[in-house]
Amino acid sequence: MSEQSPRRRRTGIQEDSIQAHNYFAWIPTFAGMAMPLRGALADENERVCHCWLVQQCLVVFAGMTRLPVLQQDHHDAELEQRLASESGPPPFSQPPPVSNARLGMLMLIAAETMLFMGLISAYMMFRMGSVVWPSAHLYLPLGVTWVNTFVLLSSSYTMHKAVIAARTLDQATLAFQLGLTMLLGVLFLSIQGYEWVQLIRDGLTISTGIYGATFYTLIGCHAVHVLAAVIWLSIVLLRARKPISLVPVEICGMYWRYVCVLWVVLFALVYLN
Repeated sequence: MSEQSPRRRRTGIQEDSIQAHNYFAWIPTFAGMAMPLRGALADENERVCHCWLVQQCLVVFAGMTRLPVLQQDHHDAELEQRLASESGPPPFSQPPPVSNARLGMLMLIAAETMLFMGLISAYMMFRMGSVVWPSAHLYLPLGVTWVNTFVLLSSSYTMHKAVIAARTLDQATLAFQLGLTMLLGVLFLSIQGYEWVQLIRDGLTISTGIYGATFYTLIGCHAVHVLAAVIWLSIVLLRARKPISLVPVEICGMYWRYVCVLWVVLFALVYLN
């Protein structure tokens, strides 16, 4: 310890002398710069020369005071880079549990459910409040409606197969299942239209009474939704000719299955009373 301490002292003294030499090395420079100006100090430009000398001194002094600040900034930048490399990349943000498209479709389904709940409530109020309510067997063709129900439920299955094909990126199966679903939907509307023509010929119209008004309002509102779903499905089918993302197919599938489930409720309520 006694042998190393003089060396450390000499090293510290040398470093201090070098630092002092760096800071005060500009003094002989300004002394040399001031020599040619001695003769000029006596003339009329003495004040200008003094100002120039003071300006040069301020510039050098500013550079000396700025040097530690630059060193500190460089040290801070290196420290930030080191901390970033040690901590690793920032963690990925977790995706939301429900995407915006699915959330929007769920809100639409909730609104449609409230609409049909209001229509069903009105139907039930008129039915419970009427002294005589005609049986569905007297007017409605149950055999044709059973077939129509099977057609719509089959379209729900083909729509499910289309969603699976979209998830597996099977473009040919996706287009085929979407086209088959659309054809089944058109067939459902065609059979229902034929049924309505027969009912009108038999005398059951919207102006016949409460039964006819509630029947055409409730079933007709569902038919309008099926028609909207068919149009939507045709747009998805046109886009499915090229590579398409999964979201449009899934959203359309959600709405199509909702329409199918809604028809089961209406069929049990209106036709099977």
